[in-house]
Amino acid sequence: MIDVMFSPACVRVLGYSTLISALRWSSSLLLSDLVGGLFITSPERLGKYWRESSAFEDFALGEPGVREAVLLHRAGNLETRVIQEGLGPAGQNFSYSSDLEAIFTRAQELALSRKDVQSGTKPFVIPEDLLLALAQLGEAPIVRRLVSSGLDLKRLEEAVKTTKDLGPLESPSQ
Repeated sequence: MIDVMFSPACVRVLGYSTLISALRWSSSLLLSDLVGGLFITSPERLGKYWRESSAFEDFALGEPGVREAVLLHRAGNLETRVIQEGLGPAGQNFSYSSDLEAIFTRAQELALSRKDVQSGTKPFVIPEDLLLALAQLGEAPIVRRLVSSGLDLKRLEEAVKTTKDLGPLESPSQ
């Protein structure tokens, strides 16, 4: 892995991704878990990269591997269900598919290439980096559906190039 840090928003994305995986009683993260984590954590922030304002939400609610987690989260029950019902492999390390490993590596490369990265500082991977890496590298059907749902790749690429590394200064609403 490349020497970068994950922003607080990305840490939340990964946290929700593992909760979604726990709903499946799995210790392996899938692409759908990452998509669900991105949507739960940053619907407004990432939704602006779709041509239509409701397209990201429509996509998330239409994906079988994502829909249940989104609905549980909206009802305030995702974390409760995982904790109270003892779902998932508590305390186990999560494994990543080769697709996810490639996406995480690409997201780190995108963070390193950002214009505002200063010499000697570690850049932060932000949710936009994860979303763009997913769109660029994912060959899975869920990724093709994500891109075809109206994701504006040019606008997302421009944002990834110019977004300031927010890192620990990120607002909790991000």
